[in-house]
Amino acid sequence: MKKILCTVLALTALLCCFSSCDGNDGPKEVNVNDVYNEVAAAITVPDFIELTETDIVDYVAVNTADLKQIKVQISAEAISADQIVICEAVDAAAADRVEAAFTAYLNSVKNSFKNYLPSEFAKMEDIEVQKSGNYVYYAVTSEIDTVNDIFDKYFK
Repeated sequence: MKKILCTVLALTALLCCFSSCDGNDGPKEVNVNDVYNEVAAAITVPDFIELTETDIVDYVAVNTADLKQIKVQISAEAISADQIVICEAVDAAAADRVEAAFTAYLNSVKNSFKNYLPSEFAKMEDIEVQKSGNYVYYAVTSEIDTVNDIFDKYFK
């Protein structure tokens, strides 16, 4: 009898463990300002300009209705490609659109720097826009490994 009771309890505990997983592959709620602040504290940040919603619509062609949260910082100096982009879309379809818009924007910036400042292009050549759940993010910096570790902490 004790053996059966122990087996039932063990199976119940095991089922509880599996049922507590929600199956969601994306990150839980993340405040994009918190992520940015951690990145900014961990690396040497140049003078940045924060893009407004109007700037984002004009330069990146993102529909602001697709965005729940956004933090876009770009270098204030035209000779630097540094930028940090972290945003949350309202849903998965919006995240796909936001990812596509930022990919097009990043590719445009890459093309500009490729001919204008090859040293800055080298810093961004392998950078790609990343998406995890409804979050879209990337950074261009000479300290990319540090930034990616922080991104992984929040988005993986």
